[in-house]
Amino acid sequence: MVWTALLYAIVGTWITSRIGRPLVQLNFEQQRYEADFRFGLVRFRENAESVALYHGETAELRGFQARFGAVVRNFWEIMRRQKRLTWFTAGYAQAAVIFPIVVAAPRYFRGAIHLGGLIQTATAFGQVQDSLGFIVSSYTDIATWRSVVERLVGFERGLAQARSEPAGGGIAHLEDDAARLDLEGLELELPDGQQLIGGVNLSLARGDTVLLGGRSGTGKSTLIRAVAGIWPFGRGVVRLPLGARILVLPQKPYLPIGTLRDVVRYPGEADDATLREALAAVELPELARPDDSMKPTTGRCGSLRASSSGSPSRVHLSRNPTGSSSTRRPRHWTRRPKHGSTGSCASGSPTSPCSAWATGERFAPSTLASSSCDPKERGPPTSWT
Repeated sequence: MVWTALLYAIVGTWITSRIGRPLVQLNFEQQRYEADFRFGLVRFRENAESVALYHGETAELRGFQARFGAVVRNFWEIMRRQKRLTWFTAGYAQAAVIFPIVVAAPRYFRGAIHLGGLIQTATAFGQVQDSLGFIVSSYTDIATWRSVVERLVGFERGLAQARSEPAGGGIAHLEDDAARLDLEGLELELPDGQQLIGGVNLSLARGDTVLLGGRSGTGKSTLIRAVAGIWPFGRGVVRLPLGARILVLPQKPYLPIGTLRDVVRYPGEADDATLREALAAVELPELARPDDSMKPTTGRCGSLRASSSGSPSRVHLSRNPTGSSSTRRPRHWTRRPKHGSTGSCASGSPTSPCSAWATGERFAPSTLASSSCDPKERGPPTSWT
């Protein structure tokens, strides 16, 4: 009877696996579809004004209906598959009550065993079968667990690939005692290995300024990302002064969730005097109140928020602030840093006024390096000034 119970469990497990195996992929897809739908809702909320100005509500609704439709269709497939699996597992459990009696009945009718022995045989079979049939009874939970594990494994694999050292050794960031920012033989590449910039050599002392000029797509912002240490694709050396703090103002200002005090002093700490000075610098002194629970409603001071508190030794602009011009620029962009910070700015136009915003005066044009790119895709390379 023990071998009979083992055979019964093996057959039941095999059939359960055949019926329920698609649940793994269906649960995996369900999590993906739901994540896509949630991401679409969040992205729509963050860009609601832009959608309204484009009058794109109808198109957005079609997109949401398509993504939600994928969620519903996949959920129906999960329910159908689980219904089939439940039918089999329920029948399997019910048959396990009768099966040992049917197997032992011939011996009972021949008088080889008594009624008590028949009941004991059925009870023993049930206990063995319950232990061996764990996969059958828990296959739905196992399929859900495996789909989650596969998503996590894929996520971990992606992180490992992103952390892996790029081809060519990557970009080395070194520190020394010299009060200079040096770029030595810096070559930047796209993630697919295509060269973006080649042969960049630059040396900036404290207080120096430089304007990076060139057409859009030639790698100006990428160069600043490489200096900041967030672009690993390429090769070369970036030398920084020992203990130097680099602040890169992104193209799109970021405001963290929190009070106005948390926003102004992000990501570090600052006293009230420094916070009031920062608000005055961006022409918002009326917000400097004892009650710090007020949240900002605009991003006007987002780019200067971090540079006004903390006194970085180097300030880099990845692009000139959106919506500003040379004839009408914010007053705080003409404020020279207190401690002789080094500044640089990437602009799509050689005459861009972002240099004046960074330091309060124009840079003297100077050739930095020539960019290398595909002329068919980005046009002829321009000089870096």
